[in-house]
Amino acid sequence: MEKFTIILFFIGIIIAIIGFYENNKKNIQPKIEYKFLDKSLEEAQKDKMQGPFEIFKDMFVQPPLLI
Repeated sequence: MEKFTIILFFIGIIIAIIGFYENNKKNIQPKIEYKFLDKSLEEAQKDKMQGPFEIFKDMFVQPPLLI
């Protein structure tokens, strides 16, 4: 009975290895998908960019919280 399980174990390993190598041989190229960005969307993103002073303005204008 032990010989039978060992033979089945090795047959399973061999089948798994063969399947792995056949799967890697296919080497399917990824499909390239092009998307169009509307110019108004691009302009809106550029307009929202703020400088560091505007982002951290509250840190320097408001009084400290811990005092």
